[in-house]
Amino acid sequence: MYWLKILETYPNESVCSGKITNANLYICENIENRDTLCVFETCSKIPDFAKEKLYENFCIMKENIRKDVPEIVVISVPKSFKMPGNLKYVFSNLTRLID
Repeated sequence: MYWLKILETYPNESVCSGKITNANLYICENIENRDTLCVFETCSKIPDFAKEKLYENFCIMKENIRKDVPEIVVISVPKSFKMPGNLKYVFSNLTRLID
């Protein structure tokens, strides 16, 4: 399990069809090592908790990390958004653990 804090959320709730893979993009900070991580959540409706600025941590379960990643992913970001080439990324979904 990897613990993350969401820094930015870029939803893309367009339906995946054929060769087009749409993804929600979360820019996160790894709680343990402070690395920035891009999480691509493909073909999913964005969860309500990810739409809000919550001051809590989320996790990625190791069993939810996708090994079969698409070649091309469509995201919805502002024109000014620049994706640094040295960022780590993962294809998975975020999990909210509630006490």
